Amino acid sequence: MIRDNRWTLRIATWKTYRKTGEMLERRTRRLMDGCHLAEDSAR
Repeated sequence: MIRDNRWTLRIATWKTYRKTGEMLERRTRRLMDGCHLAEDSAR
């Protein structure tokens, strides 16, 4: 029973971590695109 609870907690943590990771990845990609645009306009 304890093992099951721990496994459920691990899955929940992984799901939230994955969701947060996708959000951070999207934000980072947007920042990278902004940097590239800034570099292009600076040239």
